[in-house]
Amino acid sequence: MTDDEDLWLWSDILHHPSPGGTEGTELTTPEFKVIPLPVYGLTVGLFSLASSLHIAKEPSAAGGYLSTFQTLADTVSVRPDWVDIEKPAKTLPEKIRASITVMPIAATNYPAGGKCTYGLECVNRIERTAVIVRTVTLTDSPAGSMCEAPPNLGYADETRIEDEYAPIQLLAVLEEMLFRLRTSGTLADPPRQDFPDIRAVTGALYAVQPDGDLVMYSFNTDNHLSTPFDWHTSGTVVGTGWRNYIDILSGYWNVLYAVQDDGAILWYEHDGAANEVNSWSGPKVVEAATIQIDNWIDWRISGGSGWMYQVRRSEGVGGGLKQAIPRITLESAYHAGYKTGEGSFSQPATLANQWSQYRIVFSGSNNVIFGISDDGRLWWHRHDPVHGSLEGPVEVGSGWDIFRNVFSSGNGMIFGIYPNGTMMGYLLNEWELGPHDGPATWVGPVPVGGPNWNGFQRIIPRFDEGSITVK
Repeated sequence: MTDDEDLWLWSDILHHPSPGGTEGTELTTPEFKVIPLPVYGLTVGLFSLASSLHIAKEPSAAGGYLSTFQTLADTVSVRPDWVDIEKPAKTLPEKIRASITVMPIAATNYPAGGKCTYGLECVNRIERTAVIVRTVTLTDSPAGSMCEAPPNLGYADETRIEDEYAPIQLLAVLEEMLFRLRTSGTLADPPRQDFPDIRAVTGALYAVQPDGDLVMYSFNTDNHLSTPFDWHTSGTVVGTGWRNYIDILSGYWNVLYAVQDDGAILWYEHDGAANEVNSWSGPKVVEAATIQIDNWIDWRISGGSGWMYQVRRSEGVGGGLKQAIPRITLESAYHAGYKTGEGSFSQPATLANQWSQYRIVFSGSNNVIFGISDDGRLWWHRHDPVHGSLEGPVEVGSGWDIFRNVFSSGNGMIFGIYPNGTMMGYLLNEWELGPHDGPATWVGPVPVGGPNWNGFQRIIPRFDEGSITVK
């Protein structure tokens, strides 16, 4: 049914007055519509129920259904590597999402009093509607410049509208049904496993929206990831004006470090963290502005409890016809007053003169550093602040190049975000001391839900000992 393209292409009849005063009609170019979706959903639902009953009666029949389950699941799911506009839509939810767009429309060409106001217009080509869903005012627009909306300004609104669209919700139900059939052969809820050492795991993520609002998401799960992720807030706004920082890092629970484009580092304390409200202390300057022309800082990460690491790249030296090889070093700095914002960071100390050229670097908290190489392998490192030594690299995983962003909220909890914006959760058991007695052991991956995580300018995981920002 989904292979028949013509079945999903429909024309609308437009009515308009003709020059003679009578009403004329016009047949539009055929476009994708969801008219057949209720019939398709009913068909898949009945098939799922019948196959579940068959497997319950004859468990050996499960293998004969697997390829069909997978084929159907592919039609009702968004591919992990699909990105709207960048790749053609192939599956049903991709075609629906590609038909819904939210774009900012500037109310004026130039800022008025440093403010630019935009209307976010949602265009639904399936319904042939165009409505302004809300207005956004940015207050940090420089005088004399034109009002140009930041990238992805309407992305979060677009994702929310798509997620609330009835056809997308129907497809999500079908996807969940087919997932259960593929993995367990039944539509029933999976039995809850009892683990002798089960304990609650909580955490929080800060995220900067394209308009500069800082939002907070808190989650609950357990150390076996057997409890579905419970995002008990859906993006509470806890701050404004955060979009112009080039880096934001978690320092210690409710402490954030914000890095300006001149190199200055500001200390903030989120006084309203426990209740998730907009209440802050700061900013305090804990690192003066510095600009170095011949050096570039590729990554800044937080080790927690006042420790900060940076990957610095400088021009190497190459003789003759050889191309200069960049020198990559790992440096550490410590802020003793991380809880109060007093004092400043120490001078950077070199931990590694020839640091690997990782495509992504992130913290595991407690001075643990992870790096992802170009071939997708995940490497573990740990800084010993007492002796000033660096342990690693130790390979702990592979296949991590499928993710657009990767970060950790500490204590072994690692998240990976697919290009399509969905996020998976993993738990590395040997996160703190490394897998010295054998290969690394993992729990997961499990889908963690939440919003489309690619709609943010950056994500800053928060844990007791701090974590890295995702660039």
